[in-house]
Amino acid sequence: MSTPFAVNRAHLARQRFTLVLLDSEADVMMKIRTALSNYFGPRLGSFTPAPKDDGAFSVAINNVATIAFAQTAGTMVGESAPIAHPILTGSFDPTKVRSIVSIAQVEPALPGTDNESREGVFAQLRILAEATTALCTLPGVVGVRNDLGRVIAQPDIYAEAVARDEAPHYLATAWITPGEGGTINAGSVGMPALGHPEIQIQGFTGDPTDLYYRMANLIDYAARGPLLKPGDTLSFGEGQPPIRITEATNFVSSDIPTVEVHLS
Repeated sequence: MSTPFAVNRAHLARQRFTLVLLDSEADVMMKIRTALSNYFGPRLGSFTPAPKDDGAFSVAINNVATIAFAQTAGTMVGESAPIAHPILTGSFDPTKVRSIVSIAQVEPALPGTDNESREGVFAQLRILAEATTALCTLPGVVGVRNDLGRVIAQPDIYAEAVARDEAPHYLATAWITPGEGGTINAGSVGMPALGHPEIQIQGFTGDPTDLYYRMANLIDYAARGPLLKPGDTLSFGEGQPPIRITEATNFVSSDIPTVEVHLS
């Protein structure tokens, strides 16, 4: 059943892309076409070359989204350096990057596409993630930059997350930070692009790994399920104490809509 919630188009318009990072400037655009054909099969539409004769192209996938692909020389050091994640980044080395393949959803959306509900947006972002995964097997791929979650991922870790449909590891991401008085906090990055406020937890005193996976579970639940609203209560499992949801001020900026989860 569709979840009624207005998607913030301002967030979505600037966050629907990923970058695949390679250790060579060699042209891989024809190899990308082959990789996409092998991955999607009959779900793949016809390739449309870009106006410039540089190998770039776009293609409709599964009649859900049109995705554009282009390769440029570039690095991921200095101002472009990505944020390292303790679980997702793995052994990625930014100094190895020599070229970048951009993978972006083309606007406007395909005719008849559900572009306003949270479910429709999730389906389009899922296609973008699958298109990115298709490229992870190319020779020389050293990393994937997930702009929505503001993180760099090791290619095999990203591809496995997409294969297992673990939204917190390929869409919005979970982070752990120090809190006050020796406690720890957790927060999401990227949920507004899924039509949902960011989620955060403050003052946790237990195992940081436990907190990370609690936050990851919340992200996965909220990304594809009901909107978490102030005043709601829910439980992590049968026999577990209920947790409360309240409105909150985001750790990073008061301009970002945020809800806080109270574990006790």
